[in-house]
Amino acid sequence: MNNSVDIELEFDDDESSIESIKDFFAPFATIHINRAESKAIKSWDKVIEIVLTVIGTWASEKYILDPLADKAGEWLKSIKNFWEKAGFQHKVNVIIKFQQDDDNFEIQLIGSHEPEILRQVWQTAKDVIELLQAQKIQIDKIRITSNADNSLLVIGYTKNQPKYTINLSNKGVLPIKASPNTDKDEFDPEVKLWYIAQLEKRLEYLKFIKKKGYDVPESEIANLALEIQSKKNELSV
Repeated sequence: MNNSVDIELEFDDDESSIESIKDFFAPFATIHINRAESKAIKSWDKVIEIVLTVIGTWASEKYILDPLADKAGEWLKSIKNFWEKAGFQHKVNVIIKFQQDDDNFEIQLIGSHEPEILRQVWQTAKDVIELLQAQKIQIDKIRITSNADNSLLVIGYTKNQPKYTINLSNKGVLPIKASPNTDKDEFDPEVKLWYIAQLEKRLEYLKFIKKKGYDVPESEIANLALEIQSKKNELSV
């Protein structure tokens, strides 16, 4: 079996907590478990990263992505089972890599861990591939993150640079335009995405400490969520 799944765990994670995830991938990929190095300071925002590498042509879509899209319920069940055993909700990063000679392609679903977002992961990947093929647009990678309303923001990359926003609802693939302002770094799309990621980490942290009983005003959380969505909207302008 050439297809493989690499699951990256934190140093102190119990491997038995991912049995349901291993069972999900076992029928079509060899599974490898990796562990991050031990850290002196434990992080509050623990992440499990799953990398699925598909070896072969785009025919793999028929035998890999189609079945996964049809198994969204089983996928969600496996993640919920993991959360129950792990004790709290880790973020789940899913990366799908297609490899064939020099014609490689990558799909990333980063930092999404809400059930309704995870429910969409496989079908979204499949739909984006079909849309790009229909419009004859060549890209190297897509990155999927969630919006405030649980819809998905899909970014298309060429040579590790964000070039398009992809809207499945209206079948739109729009170029990301950098602002002509003199401060290039401020308006570089990759810098924007990095800044959004930092804001999202801040938002997750505020929600985390509020759940632990600390006094965090709802207005601070709401305003930060609005700022994040505003920054994401700028990518399509």
